Amino acid sequence: MLFTYAEAILLSPCRISTQYIEVLKRAFVIYHHPFWTRTAKFADIILPLPTLIETNGTITNAEALIRRVRKVREVISSAREPWQFLGQLAKRMGYEHQFIYRDPFDIFEEICRAQPRYRILNIKEVWNGRERYTDKTPKFRRLHIPKIPSRPIKRSLQYPFILLTMRSPYHFCAGDVTRNIDGLLKNESEAYLFMNPRDMNDLGLENRDLVEVTSRCGRIKIKVKMSESIPPGIVATRFHFESTLVNRLTPPEFDPESLTPNYKDIPVNIRKLAE
Repeated sequence: MLFTYAEAILLSPCRISTQYIEVLKRAFVIYHHPFWTRTAKFADIILPLPTLIETNGTITNAEALIRRVRKVREVISSAREPWQFLGQLAKRMGYEHQFIYRDPFDIFEEICRAQPRYRILNIKEVWNGRERYTDKTPKFRRLHIPKIPSRPIKRSLQYPFILLTMRSPYHFCAGDVTRNIDGLLKNESEAYLFMNPRDMNDLGLENRDLVEVTSRCGRIKIKVKMSESIPPGIVATRFHFESTLVNRLTPPEFDPESLTPNYKDIPVNIRKLAE
């Protein structure tokens, strides 16, 4: 059984491959998500997950800043807030005594008791809407900065370019929501490989030519677009589009501190394809 919770596992993870699809085909998949994504096509059970504006609670961001979240609309009748659903699931699995929460405030109180960095907080003050850091000391703030080891750029004759993946100003995260909004799609509806004019000229490329981009992990087909802001030897593209699946190219390498995948330093080769 595979339980997916608010995750676009066929778009976001590094090194997406046909193995992911084979696992989804063979597993019993429970899909718990606010929106329809490519992963939902493989689901045996689909459970609606409320969006952020339909829930109560708190969010702690990567800077350790806690924000209060307030519900501004009710969920549809068949959906449950995450803490309610997980409580019901725990009860069915025999763990009801560990999930005895009455509301999201009970959960926040337990977090503050269990997590040492939260113990400095005035719980009611945060719950009433005052943004607070879990700890403001410089030592703590430094802990949230990943320690990325220095390493040489891994260009080679086989992979002479370095690929960066980046965000679009018109799309959010995996694009599950924004790719369904016509006004945003008018600004950007597909991914392009942005290249320096000099590199495009060396490869005999023009705008919107189709190329194959290959890394040691996989390959994709994508159209190119000239960009003066991209340095020679560097190429860049967006990661929001299911038609491209750029994370087929990303290697299974992770920062040792943050455990973030390597989305910014991917050696690739580029080959022009015939029309």
